[in-house]
Amino acid sequence: MLFADHGDGNSNPLLGETYECIRPERGESFPPLFLSYRARVISNIQTRRHHHTGFRFISEKVSHHPPVLAFHTDAASRGWQVSGHVAPNQKFWGRSMEIFVLGDCSVRFLDDSDEEYSIRKPSSFVKNLVAGTKYIEIVGDLVVSCLNSKAHAVVSFKEGSSWGGVSTRNKIEGRVVDERGVTRIELVGRWDDAVDRKDGKHSFTRLWQIADSPPSASLTAALVAFQPDHCLSRRMID
Repeated sequence: MLFADHGDGNSNPLLGETYECIRPERGESFPPLFLSYRARVISNIQTRRHHHTGFRFISEKVSHHPPVLAFHTDAASRGWQVSGHVAPNQKFWGRSMEIFVLGDCSVRFLDDSDEEYSIRKPSSFVKNLVAGTKYIEIVGDLVVSCLNSKAHAVVSFKEGSSWGGVSTRNKIEGRVVDERGVTRIELVGRWDDAVDRKDGKHSFTRLWQIADSPPSASLTAALVAFQPDHCLSRRMID
């Protein structure tokens, strides 16, 4: 969870604490921080009645032990909604630690198709905890399934060799399968470099290429520069 620069914020929110990010396409007034939670909810409802554009996100910590975060976001003018919950957990394997995120995430498109997709994420590993250079590796399948049909996509994050070095890490292979079970697209590449569509045995089309890191990325965790007035971290104290 991210916190805006409004005083001291910790990375482990309190039970019931919310985070909001509102990105309107045109200037709107926002409820001040000193308003009670109930007053802010009423103000937000009144704002929604008159403004239906922009991007809105809200998350709330609904369980502290184990930690569970619920979230919802919508961009009605762009035609989509995302909602779900995440329950992060971890397991120690001796030389490495596995970090996995349970829960569900669904994406709904607000057009005539009304298609909805579920997303299941793979695990992340912190390697070389005891000795050597520590690094993070994603291992497993990222699965995106259409709930309106049997179409789905699977992106497999391959585990690198313990002795092969950096060149063996971060490789992916993917496929997009239609409702009839026919593979329509194949993907290959590295998630930290570039992803290509496989058009033939030796023919590829570049779909995505990593961009340059923003200035001072090591100090800002490579986060984009949101306006602090639009990102408010709040505790429900009423």
